[in-house]
Amino acid sequence: MVKKMSVTIYTESGSSIGLGHVFRCFSLIQAFSVFKITPSFIVRGDLDVKKILNYQKYRFYDWISDRDRLITELPVSDIVVVDSYNATLRILRRIASNARLSVFIDDYARLEYPQGIVINSSINTDKFASKQNNKFLLGGDYALLRKEFWHRPRFIVRKKIANLLISMGGTDYFHLSEKVLDIILKKYSAIKIDLVIGPGFPRNDFLLHKTHKQPLNGFQPI
Repeated sequence: MVKKMSVTIYTESGSSIGLGHVFRCFSLIQAFSVFKITPSFIVRGDLDVKKILNYQKYRFYDWISDRDRLITELPVSDIVVVDSYNATLRILRRIASNARLSVFIDDYARLEYPQGIVINSSINTDKFASKQNNKFLLGGDYALLRKEFWHRPRFIVRKKIANLLISMGGTDYFHLSEKVLDIILKKYSAIKIDLVIGPGFPRNDFLLHKTHKQPLNGFQPI
């Protein structure tokens, strides 16, 4: 009898970073399910996450601060995936020590990760791989999308742009919202723009002030 592959995924959420980590990790869970693999999903963050997760192998606790519980409950995994802005290198090494293959989801070359695979789906990420001895999966081809986006339906694109939604997630480390907004406003000043300003944006007050002008609206998720 062939043993099923064991996969464990660690991530986080919260008022300061949003839910992007949770949803892209859930996209991995959906992809593993195609191969009849059911990962264990461990989430650190706000209790509200429980309301949006419909998943049986889900556990909620602070795996970063509660080191004793992390070590006690640390499973032996074929694959471990970590998507975190807050886990220290020490914690990552401890988690990786119990896995045959470690995968780290990264957005801005935060650390020199332990040996394994680093996924960064941002644009212009070639430079991130230069100083580390890992396997890198870089660029938009490796974006982690939920099942709802795997097969795009056909749709008709208007010749004239009327409405535009800009959303960079819960954080915007490279100030992309501001840069994209400036470019669009110079060329398409008459269109209606809705900008979602995440809770972890470094210059959210500045963006909110900038978006008071019509037809530009700035929104902060509650």
